Amino acid sequence: MQIRQSQVKGDRPTCVHDPKHPVHYRCRYSRRKNPDGDEQIIVLCWTCAVCGAFYSVLPDDAIAYRPMSAAMLESGLDSAFNGKEQGPRTEKEKGCIKRATKSFCSNIPFLTNVLGQIVETTCPSAAQLWKELKQLGDMQAILRFLAEHFNTSLLKDYKCLKPRMA
Repeated sequence: MQIRQSQVKGDRPTCVHDPKHPVHYRCRYSRRKNPDGDEQIIVLCWTCAVCGAFYSVLPDDAIAYRPMSAAMLESGLDSAFNGKEQGPRTEKEKGCIKRATKSFCSNIPFLTNVLGQIVETTCPSAAQLWKELKQLGDMQAILRFLAEHFNTSLLKDYKCLKPRMA
């Protein structure tokens, strides 16, 4: 299961099946922080000693399965839906933002269904949904809210965000 760093209380995650289970460090891996690959982030992995649940702890500024920061995605979505000017981008960054925007748009029916009455409009456009989500705060706050309350993400409902059976 993938969780965000801000969801971890203390020095390690707690088991979702039973908070009394001991969770131990297992390994770590690095992945790209940005599309150009010139920076890496470290993702720590943990295992529950009792039920074997596996946890990878993603930094709050990282986007699941995307080599981009939360700030880059936020500015890309702001640019796409609010017409805000984004800074200079490389071709790889533009491509990543374009694919992420497309993924967000295809995830709108799922998000509106999951969020229910939190979303004012029943069939919002991408711009309307993005405007409502921005009321939660910055991109890190939006991602944390979706992860904590709905075990999902902004761009897709990844299986890695769901707890598995013990």
